[in-house]
Amino acid sequence: MFRFLHAADLHLDSPLRGLDRYEGAPVEVFRRAGRGALENLVQLALEQEVQFVLLAGDVFDGDWPDVNTGLFFVSQMAKLRKKGIPVYLVSGNHDAANRMSGSLPYPDNVYVFPTDRPHTFQTPGLPVAIHGQSYARQDVRENLAAAYPTPAAGCFNIGLLHTALGGREGHQPYAPCDVNQLVALGYDYWALGHVHQRESVWDADRPLIEFPGNTQGRHVRETGPKGCLLVEVDSTFHMQKRFYPLDVCRWACVEVDCSGVGTKEELLERTGDGLAEALEAAQDRPLAVRVVLRGECALHALLLARWETYRDQLRSQANVLAPERLWIEKLEVQTTPPTGLPAAEQLPEDAFSEIDRAIRQLQEDEEKLRQMLETEEFKRLRNKLPPELRDGEEAMDFSDADLLRTVLEQAKALLLEGPDAKEDRR
Repeated sequence: MFRFLHAADLHLDSPLRGLDRYEGAPVEVFRRAGRGALENLVQLALEQEVQFVLLAGDVFDGDWPDVNTGLFFVSQMAKLRKKGIPVYLVSGNHDAANRMSGSLPYPDNVYVFPTDRPHTFQTPGLPVAIHGQSYARQDVRENLAAAYPTPAAGCFNIGLLHTALGGREGHQPYAPCDVNQLVALGYDYWALGHVHQRESVWDADRPLIEFPGNTQGRHVRETGPKGCLLVEVDSTFHMQKRFYPLDVCRWACVEVDCSGVGTKEELLERTGDGLAEALEAAQDRPLAVRVVLRGECALHALLLARWETYRDQLRSQANVLAPERLWIEKLEVQTTPPTGLPAAEQLPEDAFSEIDRAIRQLQEDEEKLRQMLETEEFKRLRNKLPPELRDGEEAMDFSDADLLRTVLEQAKALLLEGPDAKEDRR
């Protein structure tokens, strides 16, 4: 009878995070990916001949550096207008933070829900009622769903809402509400936004309560396919949904089991297998990968001491596997040393043994760790860190005791291996 697209969290022209620090990284490809995902959304709407499109908030990403971001969105909506496809949009917390978005007139096929209270739009020519409310400000802590109206009789009822529901990891608890409350309202479909991970919230046939996830991953915590949902509704209001990827670039985390690895060649072989699998899953998209090394490994100390060397070797390997398409965003060493090594094999010199004892005491005594953080010497060292490690999303959290223990282990590895490590283990 009719079909529609449900998308959310486009975050157009969101600042790039995670690749911009690295020379040679495909920065521009990733930076423009959000726009490419919107172009793919519009193309999908045209190909599938949908009757309308739902956008569940955070179309934009705070203030734009200039008006071009808004003009690009308007141009894409105009393509849908030309084919008579309406777009129903609620603003989310990032949209509310944008002071420029309200100054641009949208095409008349774009219906933006008001901010003062829930409103209902009736879709022209269809028995569809769409209920929604936009954010009036960035920090919305009240339950917006509590005021949503009762279902329109004889209509397929959709609730459009930007919310964290009862809370989702990594997302502010905006517009909190209870799943049972949404079910009790009696709508057929809840088109949610704000949570960037794809999730079907309700496992019953009706209502469908869906987070489509964002349309384009923006950093390494947003891995895997990103896109939208196509929902088909028949004359009895029975629904069928299908996920369509829209992302232009993709992020992945490749975990490598280093158990039993004893040489660089073995390590690169295992990593290469993981990268090849990630490349296949990305389906010809440019791919940024964080490689995480785990397991009990004889190369543990070397990996900690010389992680930059191994990272560069992995980047070289990536260039061989898929030039200009595969990039190693970061290498994380989370291996452990082999158990049962004699102490003499760990630190062979007396001078190092003294340092080893001091490090072990710090690793075992969290209070001493915290006291160390308050010393002037430590504060001076912290201020010498690169800016990206002191501030921002990738900053080191010095309140994390496990992180501090890892840093101490890395310092010990540097002392242990030194410049005279055997070449055949590098």
